[in-house]
Amino acid sequence: MHTSPGTFFRGLLPFFCLIFGVFSASFANTVRINEVMASNGATIADEDGDYEDWIELYNYGSEPVDLTGWGLSDNPGSPFKWSFPAGTSIGPDDYLLVWASGKDRSGDVLHTNYAIAAAGEALVLSQAEGVVIDAMDPVVMPRDVSYGRAPDQGAAWFFFDEPTPGGANTTTAYAGVTERPAFSQPAGFYAAGFDLQITHPDADAVIYYSTDGSDPDPAAVGGAIL
Repeated sequence: MHTSPGTFFRGLLPFFCLIFGVFSASFANTVRINEVMASNGATIADEDGDYEDWIELYNYGSEPVDLTGWGLSDNPGSPFKWSFPAGTSIGPDDYLLVWASGKDRSGDVLHTNYAIAAAGEALVLSQAEGVVIDAMDPVVMPRDVSYGRAPDQGAAWFFFDEPTPGGANTTTAYAGVTERPAFSQPAGFYAAGFDLQITHPDADAVIYYSTDGSDPDPAAVGGAIL
């Protein structure tokens, strides 16, 4: 059968488009929600000096990814509640910090139009075409404790009391966090001595404490354990 050159190239064009689409989707799939903070008390300040919530994305691939039109939302039912402005990209093996402040800003520093509820809120990252690339389930985050993947891009999520916004999650990762203990007296200076009680809602919890202001060391408690 004789095939004209025009027919041959018309047949190749859809093939090349298909291949290009597959490679583009492959590059896009290398972006992950990598670390999140929903109660930023004193960890890192934005360009205004405010301690806002933040979301860190990580591209573990070998190619840059164009995020133009992608959605980043705290509502899975509205994945494009906030979208990345035109020209936003993330380089290979690089991190992108997005402030979840409610300030809704584009430019060199990105701010979403919402903040994250510390009591637990889902996050979803979607391609411009609507394909969900990544998501995070709702989780309660204590003040200045982040929630992220370890290692970066991994499937497992952990808590970090030493967050690393814009960098690799290499600090100590914890599978969970416990509620703060309750003190029978508020902090302050007292002229007279009194009995102080420290309690915890979990009856099986072990409380370590120090009397000189230093961080308690479980390896050298010296009797300072409840």
